[in-house]
Amino acid sequence: MNAKHRSPPHLYAVPRQAAAPRPTPLNLIINGRFLTRRTTGVERVARGIVDALDQRVDGNGLLHWNGMPLRVRIHAPKGEILSSPARIPVIQYQMLSGSLWEQLELPLLGRDGVILNLCNTAPLLARRQATYVHDAGVYAVSQSYDWRFRSWYKLLHRTYRLRNDVLLTNSVFSARELQKHAGFDRTDLHVAAPGADHVHDMIRTTPASCIPQRALERGYFIVVGSRAWHKNIDAAIEAHRRYIASHPGGPMLVVIGGERRDIFGAAPSANVEDGEDIVRLGYLDDAQVIAGISGAKALIFPSRYEGFGLPLAEAMALGCPVISSDLPTAREIGVDACWIFPTSDVQALCALLSHVVEDKAGVAEKVKIGIERARNLTWQRCADVVLETIVHEASRHPTTP
Repeated sequence: MNAKHRSPPHLYAVPRQAAAPRPTPLNLIINGRFLTRRTTGVERVARGIVDALDQRVDGNGLLHWNGMPLRVRIHAPKGEILSSPARIPVIQYQMLSGSLWEQLELPLLGRDGVILNLCNTAPLLARRQATYVHDAGVYAVSQSYDWRFRSWYKLLHRTYRLRNDVLLTNSVFSARELQKHAGFDRTDLHVAAPGADHVHDMIRTTPASCIPQRALERGYFIVVGSRAWHKNIDAAIEAHRRYIASHPGGPMLVVIGGERRDIFGAAPSANVEDGEDIVRLGYLDDAQVIAGISGAKALIFPSRYEGFGLPLAEAMALGCPVISSDLPTAREIGVDACWIFPTSDVQALCALLSHVVEDKAGVAEKVKIGIERARNLTWQRCADVVLETIVHEASRHPTTP
């Protein structure tokens, strides 16, 4: 009996190709200390970056960047969590809080990945990490800061420099200042400009404005800033006093901002009395600030020093006219989108208040330019730089020492 013919399997079978090995996800551990603090400019940047990262997390809990999968989690200290992302898990601990937690617990919690610190401070004992340093204010305007705060930050900066840590900052100006004052290598500083597009979501969902009715009826200029020396709030108050003297019944001045004794020490004594045409509202949450800016005749930004100046970008995105002191960051964000006056030149600022109220065509042109400038400032673009920096840091230190 003839044997049944069978072809050798290797002649016709298609060989299976070995599947390419999937890269092991990189653990990205976000320092969540900011989740337990009320929002000021630094925390606003942290929340904007985390929200942008959160939108990229897929159903498997992974975030992908240039072929690299990242598994993101947030570790937070003891305290009330004021807001949480939708997809990134938040793991909270009930033993320590504040700096103690950040320095003692976080290095252990983040030893299996790269730690991302978004609010200037980082654990001294962690090796694989990237830190967002917002400005060089403790050097350039040291008189604004409490001596303990100033000394702590300088110690942190010295440690970052000695370890050659990878750092993020918010502007080219801040990168140059940190290089100049703190001695950082410029190649270790990655500029991740904050976004301003969050204002559009907030303005759609914000509660009713907290601006007093009398200010709404007369119109108002607005100042957003703490009572620290470098915020220069007195210059805006004095300029407005002169403006009202020649324009009785004109727009009022609304001042938003709290007092941070832990950072700035005791607030400087006011050199100018407020008067009945000025309203101080103290600390307000993000939504209330955005609502206030959106209805203002102009944002006045009289600061002596800023690393970025988020209210400038927010006002431009909202279509609010901007009057700013002559800051490098104002020029970097969009010098043609705002009116610039010499810092602390009260008379020049007073003249610009009159100009903004009277020159409707000029205001419309500046506002149009500002909206265009703000379109380039998005949290997703900021997150791109953050992710690139994290992957770069992971490649520099493949394993935890």
